[in-house]
Amino acid sequence: RRVDNPDFSDPAYSPTGTLLMLLSGLIGLVLGLYDGFFGPGAGTFVILAFTALCHFDLVTASGNAKVVNFCSNLAAFVTFALAGEIVWALGVPAAVCGLLGHYTGSGLALKKGAKAIRPMFFVVLGLLLCKTALELAG
Repeated sequence: RRVDNPDFSDPAYSPTGTLLMLLSGLIGLVLGLYDGFFGPGAGTFVILAFTALCHFDLVTASGNAKVVNFCSNLAAFVTFALAGEIVWALGVPAAVCGLLGHYTGSGLALKKGAKAIRPMFFVVLGLLLCKTALELAG
């Protein structure tokens, strides 16, 4: 098994067919549950799961993570909206700015590929681990 691939993918070991669908469903279920409870870092964990379990390259993993994140966020949005727990005056401007940021980031990922995704992936993962460690410490 190759370990020198900077993109994390390994097509020789990529699952296909039913196994790929089962792995994808499991990733969506487990990380959707995590996203519904906590949220931070869910997209990064989905990318990590798609690269580790499905052997997707970073661009494909990132693209598929957006689908999982969208569905998870849509479910959470409906749940919180029905419960009346959204401050619309804050949520709407944040959503518009989020759309602009996501559009810019996705364009960069498609243009630069793994060269742009890989460093950002590790930065976000490192920040998430630091945040979690600080919360556990006190």
